[in-house]
Amino acid sequence: MGQLKQMLRAQILAEMTYDRQMSDEEIAELIDRRMDVCMEEQPEEFPQLHRELFDSFRRLDILQELVDDPRVTEIMVNGPDQVFVETGGKIGRWEKSFESREQLEDLIQQIVSSVNRIVNTSMPLADARLSD
Repeated sequence: MGQLKQMLRAQILAEMTYDRQMSDEEIAELIDRRMDVCMEEQPEEFPQLHRELFDSFRRLDILQELVDDPRVTEIMVNGPDQVFVETGGKIGRWEKSFESREQLEDLIQQIVSSVNRIVNTSMPLADARLSD
């Protein structure tokens, strides 16, 4: 499903309107339209893929699942394939990872921009916390 998700994400990005801020509903409809074309053979995967695509555009991408889990008290990301989670006072490595370094970098920029910080090669660290 990873390749299908990447292909759909690229197609959706190409169709997005950048002259104004798109609403969540508009993005969800755009995802629906693009997925309808590609998902005729695998309708059972539609809800999960739709959620993952929406999370990648509007939320915290793969980390959203952890943020939504009330048992998770801390999320630590040390690289695209090094995600650690604290649950019940114990830290463990999460089985999921980012698909690419670019995917992680996009998420980092999204998080730090929401608290008026920047991260780049000259300033590789930023202190930023999520709203919750």
